[in-house]
Amino acid sequence: MSIISYKYKNVIKIAIRICIPFIILVYVFATNDIRVIMRYFTHISPIAWMISCVMLALSVIFTAFRLWAVLPISTFSNIVYVTLVSGAYAFILPGQVAAEGMRVYMLGRNEKSYNKPSAAIIVNKVLGLIVLLLLGILGLTVTGRLTTSIMGLVFLITTAGLCLFLPSIHIPFVYKFICAVITLIEARFPKVEKVCGYIIRTTDNMRNYTRQKGIVAKNLLFCLLFHLSHTAMVAAFTFSIGHGFMYFDWLWIHALVTFAFMLPITFGNAGVRELSFIAFLSMVGLYPEQALAVSFGYLTLQLFVIVIGFALEILVKIRKGNMK
Repeated sequence: MSIISYKYKNVIKIAIRICIPFIILVYVFATNDIRVIMRYFTHISPIAWMISCVMLALSVIFTAFRLWAVLPISTFSNIVYVTLVSGAYAFILPGQVAAEGMRVYMLGRNEKSYNKPSAAIIVNKVLGLIVLLLLGILGLTVTGRLTTSIMGLVFLITTAGLCLFLPSIHIPFVYKFICAVITLIEARFPKVEKVCGYIIRTTDNMRNYTRQKGIVAKNLLFCLLFHLSHTAMVAAFTFSIGHGFMYFDWLWIHALVTFAFMLPITFGNAGVRELSFIAFLSMVGLYPEQALAVSFGYLTLQLFVIVIGFALEILVKIRKGNMK
């Protein structure tokens, strides 16, 4: 009975995640003129598309270098492969967190150990969010919004919290407290023994990674390059449709959009993507139709990555099948 109820719960969750984007997209397109949206979309120049494609390629490369800096035991070509394929799966998974889980699975399935990949992904994510928020704070400062909006305070508090997270696990008292809590849970609930052991081993790997200053420095550098290229990738569309607000505005907009995409609400961020662009780009003067045109451009680039990622996955499986 419990198995049946569990299956029903999963079916309900999937149904909700399908219905939510459907309702959002119906509302978005019912309240905006699709012809105006397509007119803005078709006005994106070939140069803007070229710049965005180059920035997309650079962001993929920098993403691979970010992970490789933390997890050098894997080959760089394998990291690029995992980056592209996990990016493809991100389109059919709810939120970026699920996509990161897919990346952990792909990195650990060959070695049958997920502790080091999990630690690498967590360290990579935390450092990436710190750089993202610092760029957002820079954008808010240059555009004069840091002290005039609640966003500035939220960005500062969140950045401070993330900056304290990784150093805190090196404090003996904090580390012993974490281990004591996990041991207590393990004693109280024997069925989660493997999970508790996994958490402790992952924490130990995180401590090992963050002790190496070279790894952290390289990861921060590639995080910076990734976020700058990813921001320029989408900003090119905005400038092409004739709205030339400051590039520094895109730094904090990119941070807000990224956090919105992390929410596990819909599959492939459908609906969330469109609402995010409308809400955040309206803050710098874009009309909803213009924001949706930019969103379509971003979706087109995502589809490009999806095609490459799934094509690579299929080719690798065919090759493994032939080798057998």
